[in-house]
Amino acid sequence: MQNRCMKTKNYHHTEAYPESANKPETVAPFRINIDQSTLDDLKRRITATRWTDEVKNAKWKYGTNEAYLKGLCDYWRHDFDWRAQEKYLNSFQHYRTNIDGIGIHFIHRKGEGNSPVPLILTHGYPDTFARFLKIIPLLTKADENGFSFDVVVPSIPGYGFSDKPREKGVDTKLISGLFVKLMTERLGYERFIAHGGDSGSGITEDMGLYHEESVTGIHLTDVNIQVATDRRRVCLYSKYKTADPGLWIK
Repeated sequence: MQNRCMKTKNYHHTEAYPESANKPETVAPFRINIDQSTLDDLKRRITATRWTDEVKNAKWKYGTNEAYLKGLCDYWRHDFDWRAQEKYLNSFQHYRTNIDGIGIHFIHRKGEGNSPVPLILTHGYPDTFARFLKIIPLLTKADENGFSFDVVVPSIPGYGFSDKPREKGVDTKLISGLFVKLMTERLGYERFIAHGGDSGSGITEDMGLYHEESVTGIHLTDVNIQVATDRRRVCLYSKYKTADPGLWIK
């Protein structure tokens, strides 16, 4: 990452969230608290597993190894401590907001440096916002030059603690629009940069393709296969690689 090339004068963030969570445009703090009955039910269902037969000495050639899977289930029944994990998850600042009728969950942590750069990180399939937990403290901590990020990690609709879509058409383009509204309308950032992996790459790519007025740069861990056949997407990559929007991440 080339810190010397970064210009942050166009970034802006509102200092406070609205207190009321009743209006669609508000942002409300959210705390993870899974009901004990749900955890008890999970243990009952694991205990009641009906095990299939296994080909002798097959190891992993015909599917999951039975001994390994039984050991994993035994760990979940007797040793896994969800409450400890829940406590760790709640050490981050979680929020929920309603955007275009869909409840969106996200983590938001401000950077410790001077004029932090807003950054949205979008997970893929089949994982969750938890993919990024280890790097949030690294990104928000100021470096020797005082540079850091304001980090936003949303849950894709249907994942984590965001709402499940009830209608067709919730694709990468629509989700990209929801996340741009999250960054601009809910959190008050005028411009931001975006990262995505797996299906999150498609969402991030569409942020750059359809919302260039808000997205300064994108970083992908997977390149969409459509790039080879979609001229607009080829132009997207050319624009972000050669233009000077004030920030480019390599």
